[in-house]
This record gives sequence, C-alpha cells and structure tokens, in this order.
Amino acid sequence: EASVRHTRVPPAAELRQRATAKSRLLVVHATDDGIAVDIWRGMGRSLTDVSDAQAAPGEAASQDLANALARGTRAGSTSIAQTLANHAIDEVVLRSQGPADDDLAMALDAASGLTRVSHQGSEIAWRVDREVLTPGQQPRRAWIADSRGATPLDSGASRISTTLAASSSEREITLAERAARGWHASLDGESLAATTTSGWAQGFTVPAGLSGHLSISYGPAWWPWWRAMTLVSFVLAAIAAFPTRRRRVL
Repeated sequence: EASVRHTRVPPAAELRQRATAKSRLLVVHATDDGIAVDIWRGMGRSLTDVSDAQAAPGEAASQDLANALARGTRAGSTSIAQTLANHAIDEVVLRSQGPADDDLAMALDAASGLTRVSHQGSEIAWRVDREVLTPGQQPRRAWIADSRGATPLDSGASRISTTLAASSSEREITLAERAARGWHASLDGESLAATTTSGWAQGFTVPAGLSGHLSISYGPAWWPWWRAMTLVSFVLAAIAAFPTRRRRVL
C-alpha cells in the first residue's frame, strides 16, 4: 500500500493551486514503453483524473503529455512548456525508481522550458519557465476563444462560476480537463453543447449573442441516479417513521 508521501501533492505545489491559475502537478517516471504520466491536484489524484482515465487506458490527454515530454527531452524544444501549460501544469515531479529514471532526470534537466527547483530523496521537481510563454499561453484551467484570440476564465479547483458578456460571434470554452460525460455547462440556465478540443480536452460551444452567468461543474455519470436513490430512501424512511393511527376494536 502506498504511503501518504507517495499519494500527496508537495505542499509548495498545493499552495500554487490556490492561485488564480489553479495550476496542477505532473508526476512522471520512466517505463519500458516510454514515460508514464499522472496529473495530480489538490492533495493528490481527483475523481476527474482517475475515473475517466481508468475507463480509457492510454487515452489522448496522457498521450499528449507523454509525447511532449519525449519530444522536449530529445530536442530541447519549448513546446514542452506550452503543452504543459495547456494542461494547466506548472510543475513536474519525477519519483525515481531505477536507472531509467536517472536518465529521464538528466533529460529533463536539459529540456528547454523547465528549471529544476528541488531534489529531496527520490523526488526531483522542475518548474515550467513562464518566461518562454506569452501572457496568453500561461498555465490556466479554462479559457474562452473567438476569432480574436483566447481569454482566461476565472476558475475554481473543479468548478467555474463567472459572468460572460455577449459576443457577435460563436465562442469556444476549453477546459484543461479530459473530455468526459460528467462535465456540464450552462449559461443563464441554458445548457451548452459539449465538444472535445485538441483530441482530449473538454470544451463547450457558446452561441453568438448569449450572455449571463456561466456555470461549469463535474459530476460522474452515476451521480444523478445516486441522488435519486438517496431521495427515495429518505422519503421511505420518513414514511416508515410516521406514526399511524390504529382503529380501536370494540
């Protein structure tokens, strides 16, 4: 069984997640097939990262990250920083498990766009160099884009609640989250059509002319059924507890 030390986000990274960008942590290690990646947030893994990822092994989001790390460590390209930023990641942690991870650590040290910030025991951490990214490319959880460019959206750890002004053109909201059925979005109570962007990211389309309060949240597919069953159980328990009058037999 894994210890707390191996399932918890480092305190410094956890503090940065509370900032406006709500950045996340990427935990990596070398495997026989390449590089294994795991996104952590809060105190560790979360429902949005674990349940859907396990339902689709090797899915596009993890593959996108693994490919970027492989390219960046080979060629020293700044694309590694941009890809990490697109996933709202600003720190990479390697948990060394053998000689292959030593080689990976050397490659990450040489990669452009990453700077080593700590080395404690078997854990080595690198920070994404924000200087190589433009203001619009910085790590962020969500953004809305139109023909003029992208604008970051205020975001919580797993929920968005903000106000959108109307636009004369259709816009696309993109989350730095794996596309999954559990994501829902509404604008002033009207549901928004879900999309998938970049082959892996959850998106929503905002029709031209719409404005108001934007709400985006995540709930797994079984959540409505669980709520319904809970309500039914509560009603049945209340009925069973209600005293009944018995007719007196003369």
